[in-house]
Amino acid sequence: RPRLLPPREGDPGAAGAQGWPCVVTVGIGGPTGSGKTSLAEKVASVLGCVVIVSMENYRTGAGADEGSDIDSIDFDALACNLQDLVKGKDTLMPLVDFQEKKRTGWRQLKISSSGVVIVDGAYALHSTLRSLLDIRVAVVGGVHFSLLSKVQHDIGDSCSLDYLIDSIFPLFRKHIEPDLHHAQIRIDNSFVCSFREPYYKLKCKNELPDGQKFYSFDKSKSETENFIEMYLRPPFASEEIKIDDWIKVMQCGIRYYLSLGDQRIVDKFFIIRPKAEFEVGRTTLGGLLALGYSVVVSFKRTSRTVKRDQLLIAAETIDSLNESFLVLKGPSRKIVAAEASNLGIKGPWITKSYLEMILESKGRSLV
Repeated sequence: RPRLLPPREGDPGAAGAQGWPCVVTVGIGGPTGSGKTSLAEKVASVLGCVVIVSMENYRTGAGADEGSDIDSIDFDALACNLQDLVKGKDTLMPLVDFQEKKRTGWRQLKISSSGVVIVDGAYALHSTLRSLLDIRVAVVGGVHFSLLSKVQHDIGDSCSLDYLIDSIFPLFRKHIEPDLHHAQIRIDNSFVCSFREPYYKLKCKNELPDGQKFYSFDKSKSETENFIEMYLRPPFASEEIKIDDWIKVMQCGIRYYLSLGDQRIVDKFFIIRPKAEFEVGRTTLGGLLALGYSVVVSFKRTSRTVKRDQLLIAAETIDSLNESFLVLKGPSRKIVAAEASNLGIKGPWITKSYLEMILESKGRSLV
């Protein structure tokens, strides 16, 4: 039941009021890649002023390397923060650097005018938190289901579905699935990706003929991230390179993201991609390799980025190509094209993916 808080001193109409605000706590739990965060963000965009508490910020260094290991979650700190918010108190939420694998500081959380608090995470319906939740939501499906379906198709009838679940998502059945039975609302997400809300990219080499860079970053205003991108070929697959048959796994620090195939459209100079990458646990990669998937291509990508409103400008270095590229990315063609014009960049634009460029440098090509 929503909690009605005592009125705050100085609030208009506080005298005689029964209480303000009415706090509603919502827990959204489910397997990795099911769409929990997308749902939380969609609810927040509809309601406005919503506090979203991500369980990722409650990982401790001890178990963080396991990605989705329940032992790495500081449930006590999360429960304490949630109790403060329920009482209408400001609280300090930990912040985690996922590349350095450690806590870096704290961020103050305040109850918003809507009074809605969403806890987003695989273990959001854990027994430690359930008594603090007014609404418990389980989200299943998404890339979690799509990946299982693809793997089942790739390896045929040699393994049962239960075996595949235990191999790819070993922590799901033991630590997540039992909590989902306590949900009041269950959402089966058949949505994986869509071009309804794509992002647009322009890419070119970040170097002029005289060796100067197209764009120089202010170190104090930019962020640097290191990625490892891996492309996995299914077991029993032919040597013919069909990217739609491959699985892409991208690692950034302790976080892993997965996408299926090469989901993009090229329109003149623009690369158009859906939001098709979903976070998974490290154990998912290990499970795929154990089932016979093999890493065909792997490369490191270092990205230095700066954000300008809706636009992201990145200088990306690919180790296998030993080259640097300038990437402009945004939610619309108009915004990206305008920034390219402001920077005085006219190309030549590159529409090939880094994977295509790497394969071509090795005398191979995609079909």
